[in-house]
Amino acid sequence: MSTRTAPDAPTRVAIGPAGSGAGAHGGSDGLDLTELRADLLATAVVPGPTPEQTLARTLDDPGWVVRPSLLRRAAEVLARELPRSVDRVIAPRPADAALATAVSLHTGLPFAVLGTGAAIGSPTSTGTEQAPSAADAPVVILGEVHGLETVALIGAVPAPARFELESWVARQRLTVARWSTLLHALS
Repeated sequence: MSTRTAPDAPTRVAIGPAGSGAGAHGGSDGLDLTELRADLLATAVVPGPTPEQTLARTLDDPGWVVRPSLLRRAAEVLARELPRSVDRVIAPRPADAALATAVSLHTGLPFAVLGTGAAIGSPTSTGTEQAPSAADAPVVILGEVHGLETVALIGAVPAPARFELESWVARQRLTVARWSTLLHALS
């Protein structure tokens, strides 16, 4: 487990390939991906039939983000994958807001969180919460996005409705430098 803490006012630190090439067990700073994966698996509420499925279920459940040591190390893993050209980090779904915030704090980059507008958490006429449909267009629900920015879309697991995200990105005139998920980085 890494005990390193981020500086109080980071300015685009740990971005780009400078720390890459270190292999699956982390880089020279001591971040151990195997240990992070094991720590995440230890938080599993609903184990899957395989470790990979257990990890996917764990990352899709936002309960793990309340542990600062996991969130900090996850942010460091994703920050290492960001090209230096990135202007903004975008979480493609509200469940990834904490992870985007952590990556933003680690790198000094601004962030935004996407959702599906009024469908997020809106009760139906029966009083139950309605899940957003894949046809709902993404909207920025936290932060801001400016046309012509170079962005990185990051999340814990692959975002559903990728076609809608790609269409939204094109309409916003954004350049996507990286689509990253923690699940892929730890696989």
